[in-house]
Amino acid sequence: MATYPHIVAHRGLAGHAPENTMAAYTAALALRFGIEVDLTPTRDGEIVMLHDNRLDRTTSGQGPAPEQPVEEITRLDAGSWFHPVYADQRVPTLDEMLALVRRLATPATLVALDLKAVPPERLAGIVAAVRSHGLVEQAMAIGITISSAEVRRQLKELAPALPTARLVETEAQWDETMADPLSDWIYIRHVPTPQRVAEAHARGKRIFKAGPLANGIEPEAWRALAAAGVDAILSDYPLECRQALG
Repeated sequence: MATYPHIVAHRGLAGHAPENTMAAYTAALALRFGIEVDLTPTRDGEIVMLHDNRLDRTTSGQGPAPEQPVEEITRLDAGSWFHPVYADQRVPTLDEMLALVRRLATPATLVALDLKAVPPERLAGIVAAVRSHGLVEQAMAIGITISSAEVRRQLKELAPALPTARLVETEAQWDETMADPLSDWIYIRHVPTPQRVAEAHARGKRIFKAGPLANGIEPEAWRALAAAGVDAILSDYPLECRQALG
């Protein structure tokens, strides 16, 4: 029987509520999905939940988020662009998001932390926040982590138990990642063979599927991923994914 994978809601339940808001996260967690969240630095050393470098698309603000203080960013309307009913939604801070997860998540909930352009000096604060909410082992670091051995190294020095992911796109990278002590998850954008997944599991690594053939409505791909034994599927359509997997 195929392993039932974690279904991870991309930017929260973003098809039904404004992405990276407490409304989206709350809905996803209530439905027992994992969540993927975007961590963006502010001018004054804080971390907010925002996918884009700029504020324009998903908030009432303008300009680059890293050039503005957290107090200004968290006052912005982050919901009206999606629908007027969400006009009360604001840009959450990292601590607010983690507190919500701690309150609503189950022990099996997976939290994928997509580190955007986070400077090295901010990593310790992120790890400290995750640790303070008791979520080190339920979280996983993606984003810049998947392509930077240095970021993985720093995160492991700060918190050896915090799972980190490494991108695999070629056959050679599979072999390198199998032997990489700094990566716990293998981040892929293709459908792997069951043999590759079994090999990864034998080496104590898990498989996280993102990108094409997962983000869209792709029931055949979802079923193939589950049959191969992948551990987590990141999806813009988690409800449809769950229904397709049965």
